[in-house]
Amino acid sequence: MHSKLILPFLVTCTVVSLFISSYALAFTIAYPPGKSYVEHEAVNVILRMDQDSLDTVKVTVNTFQYPPFDVPSGVGNFCFGITLATGINTVTVDGYKNNNKISEQKFEIFFRSALINSAKKASRRYEQYIFHTDDNEKGCETCHNLDPGLSDLNPVRPEDSPCYSCHKNKMVSAKLHVPSQKWQCLQCHEVKTGKQKYGVPSPVQPLCYRCHGKQVSSWKNMKMVHGPTGVGQCTLCHDPHGADWPALTRLQGTDLCNSCHVKKESGKHVIAGFFGKGHPTRGVPDPFVPGKEFTCAGCHNPHASAFGDLLKADNSNMGLYCNHCHKK
Repeated sequence: MHSKLILPFLVTCTVVSLFISSYALAFTIAYPPGKSYVEHEAVNVILRMDQDSLDTVKVTVNTFQYPPFDVPSGVGNFCFGITLATGINTVTVDGYKNNNKISEQKFEIFFRSALINSAKKASRRYEQYIFHTDDNEKGCETCHNLDPGLSDLNPVRPEDSPCYSCHKNKMVSAKLHVPSQKWQCLQCHEVKTGKQKYGVPSPVQPLCYRCHGKQVSSWKNMKMVHGPTGVGQCTLCHDPHGADWPALTRLQGTDLCNSCHVKKESGKHVIAGFFGKGHPTRGVPDPFVPGKEFTCAGCHNPHASAFGDLLKADNSNMGLYCNHCHKK
C-alpha cells in the first residue's frame, strides 16, 4: 500500500473500530444469567444500558420472534417478559437505535418440567435461577415496589398489586385461580428476606388445604390415594395461577396422565375386545360431563378412590362396570 494512504486508512479503521466497540456493549443482560434453569415457563428479562442507547429491542426465543419492544427514553434498566418452551431455550436479544442494529446478546435458559420426560432434569452446567433475593432486587427498587405491605394482601385493582407490572403475563390463561384473578398473591406467597422471597411451602398441600380442606380430608380416608396427592404436591398437576385446561391442570387431561404413565398411552390397558382396539382416552365426549372431552379421568379419580386402580366404581363385575357408560 502507498505510504501516503497508510495513515488515512489507519485513522479510518480506528474510527470505525471505535464506533463499533462503543456499541458492542450497548446493553448487557442482567437477569436471568446464562446457563440457568427455572421451573416456570414465564420469565422476565432485565437489560442494563446507558440511557437512550437503545430505542427498540427485538427478541427471539428459539425460532419465535416477539413483536419489537419499545424502550422508554431516560431509563437505565429495561424489562420484558418471555415464555419458554420446555427444555433448553436460546434467547437472542437485538438492540436497535434509529432502526439500526447496534448490539446482540444471547443466553441459554432451561425450563425444567416434571411432566415432560426430556425436560425433567437440567444438566449440571445449568444452575437454578431465582430472581427474588435481596441482592437481585436492589437494582429494581427505583422503579418497582419490592417491599409490599398489609394493604397488598387484597388490592382493590390488579394495577395496585406490587406484583402486577412484572407478572401480568401470568394472567393470560383461559382459566384463572381465584386468588390470582384477584391478585391476592400474598395469600399464598410468603414475604420474607433472605435467600428466596415469596416462596411457598413444600409440600404445598397445607397451603391448598386452607381453601380445599374438605376435598383433601375426604381423599385421605380413601382406600387408594394418588401419589402426588399422597405426598401433598398439588402443583405438580395443577397450575396455581392459571391454565387453559379444566381444573387448572398443566396439560390436557390424558397428556397429563401419560407424562408419568407412559405405558398406558395407547389405551390398550383397557379391555380391547375382539378387534384389539383400545378404549379411547381422548377425542370423544365424556358421558357424565356434558361438553367435556373424555380423558383418563373419565374412569379414574386423579386424587383418590375407594376402589382399585383409582377407578370411580367397582370393577369386580366388568359387565356392570362398563354399563355405567355403555347402557344396554
